[in-house]
Amino acid sequence: EMEVCRMEWGELDLSKAVWTIPASRSKNKKPHVVPLVGKALAILREIEAGEHDPLRVFSGASKTSAATLMRRLRKATGIEFRFHDLRRTVATGIVALDWRLDSIVSKILNHSSHGVTATVYIHHPFDEEKRAALTKWDRHLDEIINGKPASNVIELRSGAA
Repeated sequence: EMEVCRMEWGELDLSKAVWTIPASRSKNKKPHVVPLVGKALAILREIEAGEHDPLRVFSGASKTSAATLMRRLRKATGIEFRFHDLRRTVATGIVALDWRLDSIVSKILNHSSHGVTATVYIHHPFDEEKRAALTKWDRHLDEIINGKPASNVIELRSGAA
């Protein structure tokens, strides 16, 4: 949560659509590459195109501060929640869309892997897998926001049995 609130422009590469959280600000003290997709990427590009703080993406009392965005989201949804609830919702939602993505969720959330296999043998960054999972989630949110039926829903004709 605080990683997002403290996001700096120097950590973003919008042309490659990635955000690299430095080890100094990461919860597990390791650099973390976050693929930027869909709505998140569009919002960051919109902020960049306007007047903005030269250091922080979500700064102070500006209209793009993290607190302001959170208030707007709470007002729009009518739901009271915390930043951490968003992490939990994304993690649960990605797995609900495709249970095979369970192992990728921990990579997206930057949780440390334990055990010999994870710490000694596997050095793959999972960047493309994280991007695919987040893209799937972004599309699902777009379906919800725009009122489109989910791809697994089959609409039946009137009178069909």
